[in-house]
Amino acid sequence: MEDPVLCCQVNQLCETSGGALYRLALYIFGNDKDALEASAAAFAKAYQKASGGKAGPDMEKLEALGIRFLYRYGKATGARAAGGNTALHNALCRLTYDERFVLLLFCRRKMKLRQIAAVLRQPQFLVARRLLSGVRKLAP
Repeated sequence: MEDPVLCCQVNQLCETSGGALYRLALYIFGNDKDALEASAAAFAKAYQKASGGKAGPDMEKLEALGIRFLYRYGKATGARAAGGNTALHNALCRLTYDERFVLLLFCRRKMKLRQIAAVLRQPQFLVARRLLSGVRKLAP
């Protein structure tokens, strides 16, 4: 028999963390189908790893793992941003995947360079270089 409290907690977790991953994926991939597929795969893998057999995962750990797995998913599938109907989507298309991902984490998620480097497991100088390169490409 399922525990209704646990089901409610899992649903809330999916809506908050999974929704945030989906919105990030939508900016990265540029279309609904790819964003949904990538965010669902990243969330499922992050939830499985974060819970580790416990009753419920730590939210911060789940968020960090979800972002990391979304990044890896995009790298593995060779994600390219599709041009959208907004100036933002069109601008993001000019960036490489790495530049786009770091820029979105920095601007949209308000993450610090140190946090981005920790989540992506990359050196901070490399994250800073990608951010600066992305900003330069977008500058008029």
